[in-house]
Amino acid sequence: MRSMLVSLLLVSPILAQLSEDNFSAWRDPLRPAAKEIRWQRIPWLSSFAAGLRRANAEDKPVLVWVMNGHPLGCT
Repeated sequence: MRSMLVSLLLVSPILAQLSEDNFSAWRDPLRPAAKEIRWQRIPWLSSFAAGLRRANAEDKPVLVWVMNGHPLGCT
């Protein structure tokens, strides 16, 4: 849906007349859905050591994700 809206904006500037009346109609489809921003509620820690201390205190495991190269596999 979003890519179609962006394509429409790029291809046909005549149809992309933004006004106060249709602002929410343009804005709402572009906003991320609640399920798309759930990761922001995770209490991320800024250091590995802090994560190890918290995991140890809460008796929980630690997931370590290590990779080499571009995150999208474009190496």
